[in-house]
Amino acid sequence: MGHVLLGIGSLCADPAHTSPGMEFVALPRGATLLCYSDADRAPGVDAREWPWVPCLTLDSGAMTSNMVLHHAGENWSEAVAASSRFAGHAAVRAGSDGNTDTLPLCSGTPETCPTSPEQVLEQDMAHDCDGVLGLLQGEIHWVAGPGHVARWTDGTADGDPYGVFGGPDRSAVDGTNRATVEQAHDRQEFPFVFGNSLLLVGDRHDEKHENIAWDDPDSIAGRFIVLQAGGLSDVGGFIVAAVPPERQDPLRSAIERFSDKEVLFHGTETAFDALGVRER
Repeated sequence: MGHVLLGIGSLCADPAHTSPGMEFVALPRGATLLCYSDADRAPGVDAREWPWVPCLTLDSGAMTSNMVLHHAGENWSEAVAASSRFAGHAAVRAGSDGNTDTLPLCSGTPETCPTSPEQVLEQDMAHDCDGVLGLLQGEIHWVAGPGHVARWTDGTADGDPYGVFGGPDRSAVDGTNRATVEQAHDRQEFPFVFGNSLLLVGDRHDEKHENIAWDDPDSIAGRFIVLQAGGLSDVGGFIVAAVPPERQDPLRSAIERFSDKEVLFHGTETAFDALGVRER
């Protein structure tokens, strides 16, 4: 039986949680490390295939960065460990199930743990530490999320499209959108992206939510124009450009989460007239 380790991290060493001289370590005998990371995805691996396509596989004696997983601070999806892709493997989650908030591959020193292939292959040196390589053997699936939501593509997550790190904070997204449009001047234009049922207006959203929206292969981007009442428009509202007809109703629903102003899509015959836009 192997293990699936879940947390936030990358494929790089974390100096804050490793001893001096332990930025790179060697895998001991009996261990195989399979790494999955959306942040460090290998070229040619589509985002929709994460976390099911390893971007790095290492066997005994191979050198690896002394990576660290951190507690996600969000609800985990039990379906990850239960997936047929990880059949028979036990889930180990940073900050959950009695584990510490940080899980390093190696917590030892050059005196206790191998830092070269020769120490493993010629001297049979093992990891004498309480890090992952000192405690676990067999297949170790290192699933390192970069702190934003990864898309779920296995089809077993009860309809959750966002993956092992939980869904977006929609109230935060709505609040940012609301502040953006309320503080805008008349006819101010903002870029927007709409993906994974998440609408982001302007550039004030955090990286996590940007990655959720852009991670959708069918995401769309365009222009979002705010018309304040009493300016160019009699009643105020929004004109949204570059939205295909089939995406207009879902996008309108997303706007209604943070504003009750009327929404018209550029290119419709009566868009400007319906919002009372006057000729200059």
